[in-house]
Amino acid sequence: LLQLARWTRAGGQTAWHIAAREGHAAVLTALADGIRAADPGLVRATWGSDLGDTLPTILESLVCFQDSKGLSPLHLACIKGHPEAAGVLM
Repeated sequence: LLQLARWTRAGGQTAWHIAAREGHAAVLTALADGIRAADPGLVRATWGSDLGDTLPTILESLVCFQDSKGLSPLHLACIKGHPEAAGVLM
C-alpha cells in the first residue's frame, strides 16, 4: 500500500489524483487509512523525509501533491463533481 500511495504516472498524477478524479472515495479512504496505520519508521525508510517527518504531515503532502498542471487530488474531485471523494481529502 505504501508503494501505491506514492506511485506517480506521466503528468505527475498519483493514485490519489486518479481515485479523486474518478470519485472513488473508498479507494481514497483506504489509501489514507493505510498511511495512518503505517509504522512511521517504515514510511521514512521507504520514502525518506521529503514528504515530512510525521504521518499526518506525510498524509497532507500526499493529498496536496500537485500534478504537472498544478492540480491536487482535491481540485480534481471538486472539478469532476465528486463531493464524497472531496470530503475524504479534506
